Amino acid sequence: MAKKGKQDSQEVFINLMNELDSGKLKPVYFLCGEEQFFTDQIQDKILSLVPPESKDFNYDLLYGQDVDPSKILDIARSYPMMGERRYLFVREFFQSLDKTFVPEGEEADADAGRAGLDAFIPYFEKPADFTVLVIHDFKKPNKNSRFYKALAGSEKCGYYEFDSPAEHQIVQWITQWTQTKHNKQIDPKGAEILYQISGTNLHKLSTELDKICTFNKTAESISVKDVRSVVGFSREFSAFELQEALFQRDSKKTMFIAEQMLQNGSSDAGEIIRTIALLHNSFINMWQYKRLASRNLSNDQIAKLMSVNPYRLRFISRDAANFKNEEIPLVFETLLDADRAIKGYSKLDSKAIFVMMLKRIIA
Repeated sequence: MAKKGKQDSQEVFINLMNELDSGKLKPVYFLCGEEQFFTDQIQDKILSLVPPESKDFNYDLLYGQDVDPSKILDIARSYPMMGERRYLFVREFFQSLDKTFVPEGEEADADAGRAGLDAFIPYFEKPADFTVLVIHDFKKPNKNSRFYKALAGSEKCGYYEFDSPAEHQIVQWITQWTQTKHNKQIDPKGAEILYQISGTNLHKLSTELDKICTFNKTAESISVKDVRSVVGFSREFSAFELQEALFQRDSKKTMFIAEQMLQNGSSDAGEIIRTIALLHNSFINMWQYKRLASRNLSNDQIAKLMSVNPYRLRFISRDAANFKNEEIPLVFETLLDADRAIKGYSKLDSKAIFVMMLKRIIA
């Protein structure tokens, strides 16, 4: 039976991997969602289940752009050769359709994709018990379609969605993956540092954890020192990432990004001055938004007067909410002081001036 309701992608992944390990396989698995890391891991797992001596005969990896539904179904219904099971993995499935399919959230067209999708309905209802058919696509099927209802209604089919974790969930993912994949614990601060260094790409994070655990095979836990010594500070942060952390008044993250920017080459006075200019322009937008919002104007009116699109205005509004009206003039004063000091009105190092400026703004 397909999984129903919204579930955490990591939990869905672990449950599915446990099922595959148990040997009690379903005839059909449908994997979808934007996070490719999970589906890549499942593909590797499926391949590992195929006996080495029968991989040439009983394992097929197909791509939707290269096949049509009839070929997929023909292979799925073909008896395995010199083995008990046939394994068929189809990636980017919806590209195999003759007509455009209807993704989740869009209105269904009676003819859109029906020729290809409907061909699978009888198979979902009575799949070959000697085949493991794994269908993958980044897009999700329309849940009002006959295709999805047949898939979800069959006890012999599994439906799994894998969405990318939100940024605030990455540290938790690192902790869970370290335990699941390597059977180790990671220091919470070490997980935070790894995220700050490597970003949100799960493939990259997994690779870095592989290196850390290989480097320290015998230890039961991963320390902050392990993370720092193996991964290193290789990621270059941008002024825009610094700005986002600053606007959220996240002191720890702001100072971490600033430190990495200053250590990784973006430390000359000219680069710091350009970052100050970026912050100045953004605070001007916040100040304008606050003044116009105080006049009880609608967001559409404010966007027009500020000459920004409504999408951009949402972020300006969000950031402005983190600063009181009386604080913004003080921010302008802080930015001006830093700009003047770096341009020669102070004997302090430009890096020190920059860090002091950020601390004054957050305070």
